[in-house]
Amino acid sequence: MSSRSGGGGGGGGGVTNVVNVVPFAKNLSIECILLEKGPTTETADGHRVCTCLVADATASMTMSLWDRQIDALEVADILSVQGGSTALYKDALSFYVGPTGTIKRTGTFTKLFTESPNISQWTWTKDPSTKAFVRAT
Repeated sequence: MSSRSGGGGGGGGGVTNVVNVVPFAKNLSIECILLEKGPTTETADGHRVCTCLVADATASMTMSLWDRQIDALEVADILSVQGGSTALYKDALSFYVGPTGTIKRTGTFTKLFTESPNISQWTWTKDPSTKAFVRAT
């Protein structure tokens, strides 16, 4: 378990706890365990995508794996993700790693985690004063 926190969910250089991740964050570093892999589907342009559940000791969230990432990772893998980003897809927060980011498998089974809260199930709204996305109350 990492005791470092990236604070508000942006790419602050340290490891960001899942509970602190917000929509439209860029350049995130996350250490997590892969808990579930959903079915793989094919997009209209021929890419494969798989929706997964990942978690750390603070929360869980949905992560999209693409193409080769799907075959390279298995449930219970411990992951070190660099250069990750988030988006809102169908009003749910989703974490992904684009072509400039990396996902490294650093082990298996030995990571403390919690599945609750699942921040991908939260409702997000834009704060009119700061323009930042916040959890809706």
